[in-house]
Amino acid sequence: MAIEIRLAQTEEELEAIYRFRYEIYVEELGYELAYTDHARKKIADPLDKTARIIGAFEDGKVVGTIRLNYARDSDMGNHTDLYSLHQAGEYHPCHTAVTERLMVANRFRGGSLGIRLAEAAYKMAHSDRIEFCFIGCKSHLVEFFLSMGFRPHKKNVKHPGIGEVTLLVMVVSDLRHLEQVRSPLAKICREFPTSKEAVDFFKSDMLPRALAAWRIWMDCCSTNP
Repeated sequence: MAIEIRLAQTEEELEAIYRFRYEIYVEELGYELAYTDHARKKIADPLDKTARIIGAFEDGKVVGTIRLNYARDSDMGNHTDLYSLHQAGEYHPCHTAVTERLMVANRFRGGSLGIRLAEAAYKMAHSDRIEFCFIGCKSHLVEFFLSMGFRPHKKNVKHPGIGEVTLLVMVVSDLRHLEQVRSPLAKICREFPTSKEAVDFFKSDMLPRALAAWRIWMDCCSTNP
């Protein structure tokens, strides 16, 4: 059965995704997240109300999902400070987004489903004129996201309920970087107009600070193994 990846639009599809989150985050990983509904075995939070929630469906059953929140659509709450969205300067909030809740069923890990979900989210963000997309991930996933084209953003932070995460940022218009890391997103980027101004802003303003923060963090790691 082919897997269909699409924007979840019906209440039934969204509820299925919320229950899938519970299966992965609570039953499998043991996370204690805010807004977890143990009685109904689902996870849904206020940001879901304004999010683009993409699902991967196999014969109608959810086997993967990813969420996009555009800062221009709603109050991002503590995400603004957690991800330091203001570092995007004049591009925030109209052209910034946060990507979260990327997960796939266990039997699809190591395959292409996670990449396909990331591609769907990237294409949506690019078409909606997002220039900077932020993400927080556990350490074992950093290499995956770097290979997709994300870059260092700031030193690790504590994410409520999940623990320490590494913060990364995608410069959506930076086709050259996507090509350099051989990201599967490069082919999508070629389909859209790109913003040289956004890329130049990142390189001159955001990247030096990010690399400095990462150097401090790496030095701490090397002296405190």
